[in-house]
Amino acid sequence: MGKGNRTRKQQAANVLSTPAKKKNVKKREMPTWVGTLILVSVLVAVALFSVFTMLNSRGVFLRGKVIAKSEHFEVTVPMMSYMVYTEYQEWVNNYQSTGYMQFIRGEGGDSLSTSKPLREQYYSKPTEKSPTTPARTWFDYFADQAAVSVEQVLVLCEQAYKLGITLDETTMKEIDSTIQMLDLYAAYNGYTTSGYLAAMYGRGVSVKDVRAMTEMIELATKMTELKNEEFQNGATDVRIENYYNENKADLNVYVDFISYTFSTSFKPVADTETDAASKNEEAYNKYEADKAKYQQRVDALAACKTAKEFCDLLMEYLKEDGATDLEAVTKQSDAHYIDYKKDDENLDVEDWLFDTKKPVSANDTHTIKNAGEEARTEDKDDQNNTVYSYEQAEASYTACFVLKPVHRDDAYLQT
Repeated sequence: MGKGNRTRKQQAANVLSTPAKKKNVKKREMPTWVGTLILVSVLVAVALFSVFTMLNSRGVFLRGKVIAKSEHFEVTVPMMSYMVYTEYQEWVNNYQSTGYMQFIRGEGGDSLSTSKPLREQYYSKPTEKSPTTPARTWFDYFADQAAVSVEQVLVLCEQAYKLGITLDETTMKEIDSTIQMLDLYAAYNGYTTSGYLAAMYGRGVSVKDVRAMTEMIELATKMTELKNEEFQNGATDVRIENYYNENKADLNVYVDFISYTFSTSFKPVADTETDAASKNEEAYNKYEADKAKYQQRVDALAACKTAKEFCDLLMEYLKEDGATDLEAVTKQSDAHYIDYKKDDENLDVEDWLFDTKKPVSANDTHTIKNAGEEARTEDKDDQNNTVYSYEQAEASYTACFVLKPVHRDDAYLQT
């Protein structure tokens, strides 16, 4: 460092550390207008923050975010939230009264609970049998359903716009009445209207969002009714049947059936283990007894003539194996496959169900028996004594019952 630099720094240090010489200099006072300006600025900042917080809680900024749109229509985040929870509420209304809602699960997920947030409940998640199953919540499930509905609504609304179709006065009055009922529902349940909407459909959903989505749904419904009317006037049952007969391979995609598999396995102990021979013989005898028992069970199930007879007998077997009433009901419910579509995963069952040369009929039964490799082989030692060697083995026995044979995708024919 140069001498000049050191000198200047020392002088600066001396000025900062040495008390200043007293001078009769009068301190300048802050002008009144400066203090006022600072106070006003602080108050404005606080007010802006409060307004931002309030608007954000009401979904104003979310509302500005468009999540789906067509050329002339759009759906914002709060509108989509309204659709998601509408899907959820309709699902609950459909299944809660049946008593089976608690048994309905996704792929390895939880049964739906109305007392827990949808985002905290798994619709599907990886399991030991299906490790590649994605982890998805029940909110994801209903969001997917809502996305499909919104896409359909947008397409239909665009068609209506291009044809000049609008909602009539009667429909608009009905929507007004529906919106007015929100105030009554809110008051009845001890909420403000905004609080009620937040509780039912998610944070930020307002009356404006409900009205906008309701108007779009009503317009889409009107367009659907007009299209159905055109279709009914232009397409006859004969034409539909002709189309179906010409495209059976593409349209016959579903089958309803019940299928349950009993399985057992054998794993020998090492020869070095104490009493290995007797332990292996005991385990082998149990394995063979299980195979014989399951063989008899699937044969008995295959002899059933009605679905009720099949289900009742299956319940007996499940309880016989130690399942509680609830566990037996759950397993029996899981054994039902409705609108099952061929996916080339369960080939043995699918080859039978979708056999075009020998089609199945309602109440048909079928068994699939896989005895696996031999668990024990016999040999002779040097003294000509019988000796056994054991290998790991598995066996499975499946019984199937057809509820509804291969049937067409009627929804495709009606589009």
